[in-house]
Amino acid sequence: MRFLSTMLLCVLLVSVSACAQEEEPKKKETLLNDFAIAIVRDSAASVPPEASFAWAPAMKTFYEDPQLTQFPLQEILQQTIHDTLVEKNLRYQPSPGADFLVGYVVALEKSMDDKTIDALYGVQPGLVVTQGEHEKGTIILDIIDTRQGRSIWRSAGQGVVGFELTDEQRRSRIRQALTMMLRGFPESFR
Repeated sequence: MRFLSTMLLCVLLVSVSACAQEEEPKKKETLLNDFAIAIVRDSAASVPPEASFAWAPAMKTFYEDPQLTQFPLQEILQQTIHDTLVEKNLRYQPSPGADFLVGYVVALEKSMDDKTIDALYGVQPGLVVTQGEHEKGTIILDIIDTRQGRSIWRSAGQGVVGFELTDEQRRSRIRQALTMMLRGFPESFR
């Protein structure tokens, strides 16, 4: 009986101490590896052989924020999107005449919150970041089929912004996010 009551007391103490522990907040290094991705696509859409893409000039938007102009984000973003689509056997062809138009929107949370993203673009990645501690950034990528005149692929990615990163670290993170955002986009067959 004494053994049973001792075991019960140990289980109770472990349970109580587990309840009393607070969850430590994630370190920024860990948060920099967190991404939330949401994809809306036309499952019937296809990419023809030798498909081409061009930039949709009206759809390349950076919401006004001085923090977004401190580093070559547009160059990094466009080069990464270009390289990712070329890896999927699409070729770049300046408009007009391209099969697909590619556009993007980049914003910090203070310029475009989750409700606005959902209302404007109908997609919600849903990364939860404690306000005031870290800045959340969003990239929305849209691919328009010029034959159909409509979006066949829209993805939104969110992550904690690392303003202190080098351009090479930033390029790596953006590539990682865009690879996830374009995962499943059909390849063009040559």
